[in-house]
Amino acid sequence: MSSKSGMVTMCACCILPCYISIMIVFLVVPVLFIVVGIIKFNDCPIDSRIPIWMISIAGAILLERVLEAIKAMGDSKFTRQNPKPEGADAIEEWEQQKKENQSTAVMVLLFLIRIIVFSGTIVGCVFTFSIYGQREKCDGLVFWSSFIYCALSVAIYGLFILLVACLCCLLALNITLS
Repeated sequence: MSSKSGMVTMCACCILPCYISIMIVFLVVPVLFIVVGIIKFNDCPIDSRIPIWMISIAGAILLERVLEAIKAMGDSKFTRQNPKPEGADAIEEWEQQKKENQSTAVMVLLFLIRIIVFSGTIVGCVFTFSIYGQREKCDGLVFWSSFIYCALSVAIYGLFILLVACLCCLLALNITLS
């Protein structure tokens, strides 16, 4: 077995379970939000917008997953019909063709739905965090599921912003030293 195929196998064994786990979470959370939002629709009198938000954000996340799947199928079809070539120039041209092959409508919808999910998450965080002091007036499942989702989302968005800031600083430092 060559070292290249061994590396591919090792990466597939490490990355695939992580990818599957993340996809399960991205499907379980929206389904949970839809079920809880519908079943407990009238069980949060302190802020009746939270169950509505849960159903809405879940729908947006599921729509994003569907659009991602459509995009992945298009990429997979392109890759089957046009195998990745050898050589740096050929790969660059192949990558450009792959990008041009993507559906503009799917890419625009994906962009818009990502903005909706991001904005909707911020709105949900405002709704949820604003009733923290009076959380006993809201059903525990409604409050805590939305609170945990919002807290994790804020943490992930914060880490992403921190990572981008660090990369920008490193890039600026690299340009300065050059």
